[in-house]
Formats: sequence, structure tokens, C-alpha cells
Amino acid sequence: MHNLYREVLEEDFFVYSLPCGVTDSFVKGVFAELTRFGIYDEATESWNCLPKKPSAVAGHGATVYQPLTKIFDEVVAAAQKLNKKLVQNFRLEIHRQTPMISGETSDVRLDSRPDAFLVISDHALKNMEKDMEKRMSKDGWKENMGSSRTTADADDSPQAESVGKGILVRKIALTGEFKKQASTSNVDDNNAKILWNMASILSYDPCRRFSFGFTIESCTMSIWLLSRSSFLRSKSFDLQKEPLALIRTFLFFAFSSPQDMGWDPSITFCPSDSTEDTYLIVAGNHVYRTCYFLADSSKDHPFGRCSRVWKVVDSAGKIHALKDLWMEFDRPEEHTIYQQILADIASASDRNTVSQALLTPIAYGRVEVSGKPDDTQDVILQGYNDQETSFGQLTTVPVVKFNPTMLVSLGPSHPDDEDRAPEDPDTSEDTNISDDAGTTEDDEMPEFALRCAQFRQLSSRRYHYRIVYEECATTISRTTKLENVVLAIIQIVTALGVMNCAGWVHRDISAANLYYYKLDNTERGLIGDLEYARRHGQSSIHSVRTGTPAYMAIEASARSYLFRPSSFKPRDLFKPSSFKRCTAKAKVEDPPFSHNFIHDLESVWWVLVSVLILNDGSKDGKLVESLQKTSRQALMSQLFSKSGSATARHAILLSPKFEHTVSSLFQPLVEAVRSLACVLHAAYQQAEENYPSIDLSHCPAAHCHFRTFLEDIRPEIEGIALIPVKQLAYDVLQAHKRSMGSMEEPSIEDSASKKRLRAASNSTILSSTSTPDL
Repeated sequence: MHNLYREVLEEDFFVYSLPCGVTDSFVKGVFAELTRFGIYDEATESWNCLPKKPSAVAGHGATVYQPLTKIFDEVVAAAQKLNKKLVQNFRLEIHRQTPMISGETSDVRLDSRPDAFLVISDHALKNMEKDMEKRMSKDGWKENMGSSRTTADADDSPQAESVGKGILVRKIALTGEFKKQASTSNVDDNNAKILWNMASILSYDPCRRFSFGFTIESCTMSIWLLSRSSFLRSKSFDLQKEPLALIRTFLFFAFSSPQDMGWDPSITFCPSDSTEDTYLIVAGNHVYRTCYFLADSSKDHPFGRCSRVWKVVDSAGKIHALKDLWMEFDRPEEHTIYQQILADIASASDRNTVSQALLTPIAYGRVEVSGKPDDTQDVILQGYNDQETSFGQLTTVPVVKFNPTMLVSLGPSHPDDEDRAPEDPDTSEDTNISDDAGTTEDDEMPEFALRCAQFRQLSSRRYHYRIVYEECATTISRTTKLENVVLAIIQIVTALGVMNCAGWVHRDISAANLYYYKLDNTERGLIGDLEYARRHGQSSIHSVRTGTPAYMAIEASARSYLFRPSSFKPRDLFKPSSFKRCTAKAKVEDPPFSHNFIHDLESVWWVLVSVLILNDGSKDGKLVESLQKTSRQALMSQLFSKSGSATARHAILLSPKFEHTVSSLFQPLVEAVRSLACVLHAAYQQAEENYPSIDLSHCPAAHCHFRTFLEDIRPEIEGIALIPVKQLAYDVLQAHKRSMGSMEEPSIEDSASKKRLRAASNSTILSSTSTPDL
């Protein structure tokens, strides 16, 4: 997580970030009421119930600042006295050591225990539910399918939420952190905690578009906002000497609408008997009910696309997949890319081939809030441009941990996740790679300035987008039959070949966005995640590297053409005359690196390698494991872990010798993979033979070779089941746990099972290789 934020002037923060329509005259009227009844003493410039010097008061900060709840209630009462139409939607609660609970069904306590909570009221939640029911009625829903109870059925009292397990994240509008002294270490600790709290709310509650927080050190108060592209902090104010600022803040906290506090009106929690939290989501003009999460990258970083994917059901009971994400503002929507790809294919039969191999959009569009397309600048910040504000820096940075309830639902990573940080400007796709000696601009740039530049890239303006796919398919990484994997890959390569001939590159092929899909008697290989696809050679202003690291072509990873002819000719070491002094030659400009068709094909090759390495085989009910588990484990770590080695990946592509490392049942596919590596080598060498000119005219032949080799092995791999290595380790661990329950040693008789048990805790496989069905 980055440790930078943008500091916004207090007046700007109130005008743009706290848009509750509170006028200065109304704030002054509330202040007059509070002074008239002795709540605030103008003579001493202090709130009568709040210590002027908190550090002098013994006790925990939550106890010392407990009077803030009384001030909050008095502000609410005074405001409603002046305007009887005001409806309070949120209440302030201050507790000590009360955790946040991730969800209704998970019962997982988060590490954070904020000092203060702003909790949404029952009636505000019910109003959002009623609005969703109206949309469902228009969409043809006869009933809230799967729901057996309503919010009204639950005990929503403050005591029920606060005593015992904690407070549900979905009911927390914001959190607060207190420190009695304003020391540097206390400020740093508060700042780190409030960032953690806000990021946790965005991570665990899909109903949030952004979140607020506040920190208090002694009598100094700051307000914070975190969205998918902004991390803002207001200028601090003295809550004792600047009572109008505190009153305005509390008026916003109490009377704002849920959407002004970050809630998304187009998605609501749906109480049900499901083992997983259920939601109703609007996409296009339709309402869908979630069945369960398929993928969720929102935990990796508060910024970025933060994709969430659900299996959903429509009003007719049909199953689909729905994706929700925040796109860079200047990038096209995925359904637009889908339409452009098909429009660029001239032949009707080829167009049908590709359409049958792409996930089919059936509902899509930008999410609307109050009739406006939601985005991080015009809607969330009310048009305020925070890009010109000054930077602040957190000294202590919280490490965002994976959501323990979602470990099995991590999907493909995205270019703006932490493992794909912004590149240096000199190595972006659309700039030349300089070979000049000397320092670059980034070498001369101070570290803080460089991080500010990277922060600007990650915090770019974004819009909120949803798309629903007709198909709810199974990712290649979760397909359980080898013959189905190969069938899907053949169809995918065929479609990629047509797309490439039409000038399109996918740029993010991985085992998590290639699918096997079967409907009735029809089997299809499908390609998903088109948001990074573009026409080859099309320029881009984005200097963010695309591709899932474990499946990225080695040239795309290195941002360099690696198969160009060597400038050194073969020479005889025993003939000195063959060596002459190398004279300087005219500089040849390197072409800008661009992701091409061969790179997509190599990513498909890495998908096949992952199937070999990350699974054991089974046939006729008999498991056939790798004979070299240690070597296989090393390969898993080198190729498919977050600490994977680029050198190891390059070596495997150059010489893919791992037939003894994988199950012997996979031998036909091992031979095909080795042959396809030769095809890739030939394709790269031909393309770069006349470097710096890159010739891609032969690519259709490479696609043809891929299909031929895979078609040849299909009869040999029938009936082979894929058993994920992680599943094997899990099974052994479960057996161990059961045996430990009876205080006996685990019943593991063979050495292979013992090794699996020892390796189970050391497995560091990329989460994207275990993505559930889509």
C-alpha cells in the first residue's frame, strides 16, 4: 500500500467532499443553540463536556473522548429543532477494543479495532432495500429469490452490534481514531490505522464506492476520504477553538444520505440463508442476485480497478456471471472492445468463430448515481480535481492483508495491482528503450518525487462499470479433465488467430481468464477479460505493464525483443585473425516495444505449463503423482509464485525439460508443450530476423501449429483427471486434523503422503491459479 495522500484545504474538503448542503448560516444557527444551552462556552473556547487537555486525563482515549457522542447528539437535536424535516441517518458510537466483523455469514473479526464508529440507521438501510425492490419489480422479479428474511428481522440495536463479536462492516459508515497526545508517533499511528480501516471497509463491503474516516490527536481533528483513485486528508482544525468546523462535520455525519457517505444505491445486501453474503445488483436495466463470489481483487490495493466477479441469477432464474470494476477514465468499456473486435473481422464465419470463443455481454454500462455515470472525480468529489493538491506522507504504512474469507475467490490480478506497479517512463510500451550510457531522468529523480509520480498513475480518475456475461464458465485453472483443457485451448487458439489477423492483441492471457464451458452437448473454449485488448500498434498513454506475471510472455516482462539476431558472429578462438577491434557504428534506433500476437500465444503456452506443474493426474480412479516432488515444488515456486523468477521462466521456455517432474500421465501434453516451445522460438526468430523491423506476417502459421500439436494428443489424454497439488495437500492436512482430534498420530503410511503433508504449509502458489469457476 502506498504511503502518500493528498492534503486538501479545509474549505475545499467541506465543499466538495462533504456535499450535504449545509449552509454557513445554518451552522451558525446550530452553534447559537449550543451556546445558549451551555454545551459550548465561548468565553473559554471549549466544549463543556470535553477535556481541554486530553493528555491530562487518565484512561483510554475512547473513554476520554466519549463526550463526543454527547456533542454529536446535541448537534443533531439543535439541527432538528431548527429544521424539523431533517432525518438522522447515522449515529456516532465510541467503543473500546470493538472489532469490525467482515460479513453476516463469515463472522471473521478484522485486525482493526477503531475507537469510534459512525453506524447507519435501520430506516436508511430499509429505504435502500425498498428502492431496490422497486427496481426488481420493474425487471420482472416476482419475489426476492433466495431471501428468507429481511433486515427488519435482525436485531439492529447498538447493544446487539457492539457487545460480543463486534460491528458489521456493512453497517459502518466511517471510523475514528483517537490519541490524547499529538506526538509524531501518535499521529503516524493514527494515520496508519485510519487508512487500514477505510481500506478494510472498501475491501469487505462491495456496496461501497468510497469511505471516510477521522483522526484526533489531542484537540486536532482531520477528516479523511479514500476512493478507488483518491486518498485525501483535510487540513486539520482545533475541535475546541473551531467549533463551527466540528458542527459542520457532525451535521454531515448525521444527516447525509447513504450515497453521500459512500454507499452504492445500485447494490444492496440481501439477507438470506446462504452460507455466503448475498447481494442484489443492478447492471444495465436489470437486477441480478448473487450466488457466490467467483473472484475478488479488491483486497490487494485500495486503488486500481478492484474487480469483483459473482455468479448471479436473473429474474428468470438463469445463471450468469457479473463483473464490477473501476476503469481508468480514458479507457473504453469492455463491451465496446468486444463490439470493435467483431466489427473488425471481415468474414462472417470468422466472426462467428470469435464470437463463440468470447464471453458474451448481455447487460453492461457505467453505474449511475443520482442519474449521473459514477466516477471518482465528477460524482464522488463533486467535480473537484485533486491532482493539483500537495502530497503528504505516512511514516507508518499498514500492510493490507488478504481477506481470510476470500482466499479461495481471488481472481486474476490486474495491471494496477501491487505486483504490477507502474513502470519507469523510459520503459513504457510506447517509448523507445534507450541504450545510451549515463543516468536517466528517473535516476536523478529523488525517491519521494518518483513515488509521487507513481502515485499519480495509480490514482488516476476512474469510472464505475459493470458487465454481465451470458456464460458462467469454468476457468482453465479449475477444469478437472485434461481433455477438456486441451479442447478449450484449441478453440481459444483458433479464435486468437482470427483476432490477431484482424489486428487485435489480448495482452492479458492467463489460466484465470481462459475458460471451459459446456451447455447441453456443446463444449466451448472461452476468452474473458477483454479490457486490456487493443489493436496492435495502437498507442497508449498508460505506462502500466499488462499481463498476469506468471503467464506473461518473457519479452513482455522484459519490455525488450529478446530473439533478435546477435551482433556477434561465430569465430574460431584458435585464429587470432578472426578477432578485430570493434569500431563504432552508426546508432540504430530501437523500435518501441509493443505487445504482439506471438506474446498472446506464448501466454497460452504458459497456461499449458501451469496445468502440467500445478496438477497430478488420475485415471480410472488411480492417482499417478510426480516422481520428483521436490523438483516440482521448486518449479511451482519459480514459475507460479509471487516471488517467481524471470530467469527461471526464460530458461524453461528455452529448454522445457520437465517430463520427470510431472505426472507420467501427462507425457503426451509434455511432448506437445516442448514442440510448441520450438514453434514459439521459430515465430520469434522469424519476426525479429530483420530487427529493428518486426515482421508478424507468419503468425497464422504459428497458430496452426499450436492447433495441430494439440489435436494430435487428444486421443491419448482421454479420461485423465486433474488433481490440483494444493488439493492433495489440503486432503492430507484434513486427515491429519481428524487424527489429531483423537490425539493419535496421523495415519499416513506412504512416504509420498508424508511429503505432501510437509509441503502443504510451504506452498506459495499464485492465488490466480486457484480461481473458482466463472
